[in-house]
Amino acid sequence: MFVSQLDSITLARFFDLFHHAFNMSYAEIAETLHYSERTIQRWRTIGVAYGLEKSDFHDLFKLLEQQCKVFDQDPKYVLCHYFELANTYEKGSYDDVKRLIINNLKNKSDNLKTFSPLDSINQPKVQLRPVEFISSCLNKGKAIQCIYMSFHSGWDWLKSHEKHQLLETIHKLQINLHILSNDSNTIQKIADTMASSEKQKFYVGYNLVINQWQNCAMQFNNMQARISNLPIMRKMYIVVYKDQTYELLGREYVYNFRPFTDEEPFFYLTHLDQKATNYFNEYEFLWKNSKTYDTWKHENPVESKKLYPEDYLILYPRHRTQDLPIEKRFVISKLSIHDDNKVTLKTNIASSLDIPLKINPAEYEYKGSAHITDYTIFMNLHDCTNNEQVNISIVKPLHPRDRYIGIMNALSPRGTPISIKIACIKQDEINLFNFEKLLSLLQCHNQYWDDHLMIVEEEDSNAFYSTEILCT
Repeated sequence: MFVSQLDSITLARFFDLFHHAFNMSYAEIAETLHYSERTIQRWRTIGVAYGLEKSDFHDLFKLLEQQCKVFDQDPKYVLCHYFELANTYEKGSYDDVKRLIINNLKNKSDNLKTFSPLDSINQPKVQLRPVEFISSCLNKGKAIQCIYMSFHSGWDWLKSHEKHQLLETIHKLQINLHILSNDSNTIQKIADTMASSEKQKFYVGYNLVINQWQNCAMQFNNMQARISNLPIMRKMYIVVYKDQTYELLGREYVYNFRPFTDEEPFFYLTHLDQKATNYFNEYEFLWKNSKTYDTWKHENPVESKKLYPEDYLILYPRHRTQDLPIEKRFVISKLSIHDDNKVTLKTNIASSLDIPLKINPAEYEYKGSAHITDYTIFMNLHDCTNNEQVNISIVKPLHPRDRYIGIMNALSPRGTPISIKIACIKQDEINLFNFEKLLSLLQCHNQYWDDHLMIVEEEDSNAFYSTEILCT
């Protein structure tokens, strides 16, 4: 489901807009945005109570209809696209949404909220990749004034040998290079609007990549790396020649409405295309309003990372329990997170997940602390005698969740080392989960690694943090 930051009145107007413009039923809107029809109708009822009329949307109808007819676009795609963009506003007022739609459809790239027009979707696609594109421009013999790059992080340019070699070549030729990226806070605003985590990347570590770009800029005197707090909605590579002509390679970032693969083609434009001018102006606007590393660092001091105090059930499969009811096939423990990242683990507190949960005295109790990195939450606990330790490594989710998945290393009842895949779930939400799917997910059936390795694969975390694991 899309996580919306829009108020109920704006949502009612927004859904009415698409209902009237494209004759979309509210059931169809609900299905497209992964809401229940009942929820959509509730917002619609609020809209009616405030006297929303079809005339409220009259100035948008023709623009929306024209957009879809000219580019032969599916109204569902447009609905997803604008709903996603509307949620990047901190205050999702109707006037904001209205202005965003009008500006995007009119393709005015000099406006604050028009750096995400739809028409790049309709550009001719090419199989050219960024390294090939920039290399071909370097080999043309034309004098290059500057190369512009924009992306969410661009981490692959720092890790890929081929791409880093190209950065070194650009440095040797003393061509000015502008790098524009987003930080974690900005990416969070984008990620919060995503429908489900199976279509997400793990948007963590962005600030670390910014630090790495700064280190790179200190080595290469031709490079400037800046940070935009406006969402970068597409990858762009622009080669500007000294005669003021330029070539552009771009690709949209994709969320919600269709799966994304890194093999998707880019679109290619030259300065002769009006749309290329729009994108060029977009880049310059973002660059002009971006921040230097020193300014960004001053405004974003490193804060100690803390977990919210909360109680969770820790679940993992019992040994040899195939004949038991599904509710009795889990070992059930309790993990409590306290202030200052202190944690307590009480093991075997219940024998069944039947609701209401019958809590028994804990078999063992461990105490310790948690340490949070950009990718993982580590917990180290020990018993009262310090003779036994438990280590838990949890996959850090995209944004704060009511559940976690990870690996626990401990000792078996016989004192032998053991590693198990665990789920951490709030007690009052345990009845929302499909126990069969949860049990299967926690068992060791690796897709890419050998089954003898205990690992949380990306597919595991994607499924766990999505609605796929919940009861239908």
